[in-house]
Amino acid sequence: MKITDLLFCLSLTSAIPGITYLFQLPKIGTSYIIILGYSILATLIELINHSFGIHSPMIVNLFVLIDALVFYVLLSKWQPQSLYSKRYIIIPILISTWIGTTIFLGIHERNAIFKILYSFLLVIGSINVINQLLFENKSLYKEFRFIICISLLFFYTFNIIVEAFCLIGMKFSVSFTLNLYFVKVAFNILGNLLIAFAILCIPRKPRFILSF
Repeated sequence: MKITDLLFCLSLTSAIPGITYLFQLPKIGTSYIIILGYSILATLIELINHSFGIHSPMIVNLFVLIDALVFYVLLSKWQPQSLYSKRYIIIPILISTWIGTTIFLGIHERNAIFKILYSFLLVIGSINVINQLLFENKSLYKEFRFIICISLLFFYTFNIIVEAFCLIGMKFSVSFTLNLYFVKVAFNILGNLLIAFAILCIPRKPRFILSF
């Protein structure tokens, strides 16, 4: 098996959260349907890229914006009383920053600036939610918000490091670059598996019983 085929197979782990959500849909409802939509989109992009041999930075840059918006909205939902939840402020800032950096760097170029900025936003949001859950003294090992935040914290912290290297133009050997890429792939797979497990831990939607 060629390394490109192996990486493609590994990238399809993006479908696991979506499949898990579909199985859990009767139990948990549509409160987190955004996860299902994100999983479907990510998997479709991987399938299209592999099937047609398209590896366009433009597609990646567009998906990066969706990635930022999806996980920001998810994290903001869990901290409604904080400045972080001001979507009418932060979402326009995110979109404006993406447009500005994309124009500056070019739609067909790697947008490391935006990736670093939105990764910081998601890391901060994840830390805030984790601190909030710790303060509430909840049992965390099956707390779905904690599991998702841990996966986001690991992946986007590493993403900041990788994109910072790219931004400042550091030169590494081919073997080191490949190892760095494989570590990022491993974090991505771990994140997908953790999010799938978190979906299994989402509490059952309440049933309303009418009393007569």
